[in-house]
Amino acid sequence: MNLITLLLFTQVSKVGIATSTFLTLDYDPVSASLGGAYVAVAGSPLAGLSNPAGIANLKSKYSFVAGNMSWLEIGEFPAVGFVYNMGNRGNFGIYMTGAYLGGMAETKVVDGAIITTGQELAYKAFLIDFTYAKYYTDKFASGVSVKLFREDYGGYTAANNIAIDVGSYYWTGFKSLRIALVIQNLGPDTRPGGTYNFYHIGQGGNIVVDTVKFSGYPLPMIFRMGVAMEVIERPDYRLTAVLEAIHPNDYYEGISVGFDLNVLNKIEFRTGYSFNQGEKTLGAGFGVKLGALGLNYAYTFMNTLPAKHRVQVYYRL
Repeated sequence: MNLITLLLFTQVSKVGIATSTFLTLDYDPVSASLGGAYVAVAGSPLAGLSNPAGIANLKSKYSFVAGNMSWLEIGEFPAVGFVYNMGNRGNFGIYMTGAYLGGMAETKVVDGAIITTGQELAYKAFLIDFTYAKYYTDKFASGVSVKLFREDYGGYTAANNIAIDVGSYYWTGFKSLRIALVIQNLGPDTRPGGTYNFYHIGQGGNIVVDTVKFSGYPLPMIFRMGVAMEVIERPDYRLTAVLEAIHPNDYYEGISVGFDLNVLNKIEFRTGYSFNQGEKTLGAGFGVKLGALGLNYAYTFMNTLPAKHRVQVYYRL
């Protein structure tokens, strides 16, 4: 009985059951600086990558954005985007993002021994995202993103796939309280093409080599629910509090809390914390608006790994 009770109330880690995990990267400095608590305040030019409905909050006719995240001196994660406001017909956005992780030493099995070839391998990913969103009433917006992507695993094999995000944004009418719901990365399993050599120990201790097709694994599907409200609102400044619950299919449930202080609608100071989300912990950053130009920066603290830097420049017409 005690064992059954323990199993019922113990969280079981689902780490490793999903692939194409670059889809879960937070490319937007605004989101990262809030600890990931973002879907209920999505409104930056890169909003479509987090909550498709968020681009409906962009009022400018045209929005251009470019950003990058650097990590571990071997990783680069760029993102560029464009959002077109079509008035009553809604907003349309297109994004291109990617991932590059290089500097990995190549090893091979030769005559039963593991050797280093002296060559370096790199993981590469490229994604193109088409997002559409619209306010169907003065309080409710919804949006959808269709993402086509390709992953290259060191030049040995590659995989192509498609994923869909669906998001919503709702102003409740109670002060400035709004609620957002998002489902990310709906799609078929990712399966690399070709075959690989599977080495195992056979009878007599000999190494046996089997040629095996790559298996498919599910995408990292995530359900997010966020709420946000201005807890202080004055003519010259306002403070927004954000809370977000996260339910991924390949990790524990988590919670993020964030705060955004906007001064004169020109400077923003942001911070947030991610609870029970692996390495990610505290985020902090700022934003500056100079007319049509804007800059966002985020610094994310990690538990044991090096911190991450994100920067974004945008232009609105």
